[in-house]
Amino acid sequence: MTEGTTSETANTLATVRLRIVLGLLFLAIAAAVAGCGGGGGEEAGADGGETTTETVGETDTSEGPVDELAPVGPDTTLCREVTSTSSELNLAASNGDFATVAKRWRELQTEFPDDLQPHIDTLVEGYGKVAADPNQYSVLGTSPYKEAVDAVNTYTGSACD
Repeated sequence: MTEGTTSETANTLATVRLRIVLGLLFLAIAAAVAGCGGGGGEEAGADGGETTTETVGETDTSEGPVDELAPVGPDTTLCREVTSTSSELNLAASNGDFATVAKRWRELQTEFPDDLQPHIDTLVEGYGKVAADPNQYSVLGTSPYKEAVDAVNTYTGSACD
C-alpha cells in the first residue's frame, strides 16, 4: 500500500509541476503577444488598399503627471528580468520555487509606476499562496490575481519592446 501511495504522490506532483510550467508558458506567450500589438495610429482602408493616417495634434510630454522612474526599455533590469528565460524570476518560476518568485517580484516593485504597485502586491500575495501550497497554483488564474498578471504583462509588454 505504501508503494501505491508513493506512486500516487509522485504522479500528483508531476501533474502540478506540468500545470505550473504550462501556466508559465501561457503567461510568457501572453506577454509576448501583448508586446506585439501594432497600431501606431494607422488604419487600413476597408478595401485593403490605401492606408490613411490622421494626426489629431501633438502631445506635450514636458509637463504633467509623469512617474519618476528609472528609464524603461529592453536593457533595463526590469525588462531583462521579465523577458529573459535565464533570469532569477523565470528560473525560480520554472523550477516551482514560488517563494523566490514572490520575493523577486517584491524586489522589482520599485521599477513599476505607482498605479501598478497594488498589482505587484497582489502578485506577491498570489505567489506566496502558491509557495505555501503548490496545489493552489490555479488561484493565479482567478480574480484579483489574473487582473494583476494582465496589468503587469500589459505594462512590461509595452515598456520592454
